[in-house]
Amino acid sequence: MKYTLLLLLIHTQLMATELENNGTLSSEIFRRGKATVKNAIVTAKISLEARRVFGSYFHDLKKNQDKPHISKIIGKVEDKKVLELCFSPFVYICSLNIHFKFKDFDSKSKKINYFVMDNEKNMAMKSFEIKRKVQINKELTPQQSIEKEVLKINSKVWSLTTVEDVIEELYGNKSLKVFKANNKNYRIESSCKRNDGYSYKYTECKKEKAIQYIRTSVFIKFDSSKELDSIVVFYTGKRYPLQAIYKIPPQSIPYIGVKYSFEKSGEIIIIARGKDGKVYQSKPFEINVLNASATEDERVSMLFSIK
Repeated sequence: MKYTLLLLLIHTQLMATELENNGTLSSEIFRRGKATVKNAIVTAKISLEARRVFGSYFHDLKKNQDKPHISKIIGKVEDKKVLELCFSPFVYICSLNIHFKFKDFDSKSKKINYFVMDNEKNMAMKSFEIKRKVQINKELTPQQSIEKEVLKINSKVWSLTTVEDVIEELYGNKSLKVFKANNKNYRIESSCKRNDGYSYKYTECKKEKAIQYIRTSVFIKFDSSKELDSIVVFYTGKRYPLQAIYKIPPQSIPYIGVKYSFEKSGEIIIIARGKDGKVYQSKPFEINVLNASATEDERVSMLFSIK
């Protein structure tokens, strides 16, 4: 009994520290959200308007590292994490659209609580309903009182200038050696589709014309049958290539999509790590904006499948 109480106390302290905030962000950062249930899987979408709160500036400059920016987004159901995204201070975020899935571990839960934090520990919180067609009564599988930390992030990782340095900092030297040894053994498959913004019909991307417009909306999705603990997004067109880290909580399913914008030519590289410690990597996908115009009428959708 004493041991259980101690675990609960530690858990409470950990949650309080993680969500500790110095102030309140404007609730205007939330645009809309929805969640539906099918076959015991919750599919959720959340849309944020970051520019409305933080303004807009060129993020690829060292001097902008300490300017206010979204640093973390957490989603919780009944105090259990179902979403955790960490963003680089150098990634351009205008509007942020996130799709993700998780196991319906509590059929009585009615909402998802979202917490958006900036680098100064200011926080905005809003809840969105989980829509259920039929209430199903089922016995819940006991959950651990304390969730295992899937990945620890040192703030210096955001300002490292090479993909190799980031992998070593996040996953250790052993994973870096695996990454180098498997440099052309790509276990993450990618596909790309685009449209011109005037229709709903998507066509396959041609490599040399994948991106035709500056700050094109690129919706990057990840889907995996593997048990993963994290997915990392790199973009070599940035001085600091690490763009985002997705921690995958125990209840979450490795399916997620986030919209990005790109201002410089470079390559998208995806690295994922399984719960068994295996490292997976994608073939670099080239983004060319050398001949891009200044419009935003095009939309691109990319899918990375981790098999």
